[in-house]
Amino acid sequence: MNPLVLQLSEKIKTEATVWKIIAVLQVVIGLATVIINISDGELEGGLYGGLIILIAVRNFKISGEDLKFSQEIIKCPVGIVTKYEPIFPLIVDLAYNVFVGGVIGVVACAFGFMTRSFVVNNKQAFLEIESAFNSTNNFNYSNQINYQNQ
Repeated sequence: MNPLVLQLSEKIKTEATVWKIIAVLQVVIGLATVIINISDGELEGGLYGGLIILIAVRNFKISGEDLKFSQEIIKCPVGIVTKYEPIFPLIVDLAYNVFVGGVIGVVACAFGFMTRSFVVNNKQAFLEIESAFNSTNNFNYSNQINYQNQ
């Protein structure tokens, strides 16, 4: 296996772990916010705590997707640039984590930006790896990867 792909896989696993830790913290903060505010009779604060928990669920989903992708690229190093080149999904993740999660959500987003930067800085190498994989396996996985990213 290509060392660059293995290095990326490890970066993605680290990012997934950070997302999971952030999500756990958000669940704890969200539950505490719900319990404290509802016990004080403040429904709005309880709803905010619920919103924090919803963001945590989204962050758990990101963690799971990242972990899965980190394993998939080792077997099939295709779609890496396609997944990481767009910056808009990272900006959206950053926006809702800052809005709801405060500083702790920014930490995970920073890891996402670092992973993206690694891919973009090595774009040509990843495209060559994908091309070599496709030619060796005698067909193109790009349709499958594009379908998975929708």
